[in-house]
Parts: sequence; C-alpha cells; structure tokens
Amino acid sequence: MIFRVVIQKQFNFAGYLYSNFALKPIEIREKIVLSSLRTKLFNNFMKTIDNGALNTGSG
Repeated sequence: MIFRVVIQKQFNFAGYLYSNFALKPIEIREKIVLSSLRTKLFNNFMKTIDNGALNTGSG
C-alpha cells in the first residue's frame, strides 16, 4: 500500500527530528508530537481499512 510507505517516511522523519532534539528543543518537540499524533491517527485509519477488508459484507 502506498499509504504505508508514506507513513513510514513520516515516521523516519520523526526519528530524525528526535535524534536532533538538542538543536531546537521546543520547536522540534512540537513537530515530533504532531508527527507522532499523525502517525497514530493514520495507523488507526489503516486498521479500520484492514478490518473492513477482512470483514467484507459486514458494513
């Protein structure tokens, strides 16, 4: 799934920000929080799609 590739890139970018956390603590921390929140939302979204695909006809 292309969506999974996109979210993986965002996750890697969050890790990059975290590794450079000491440079601009507040600004980078906000970016990490936003990125991790986006990751959680997207993962929940993908789980919903996967569950829908597994349970076809139950909706």
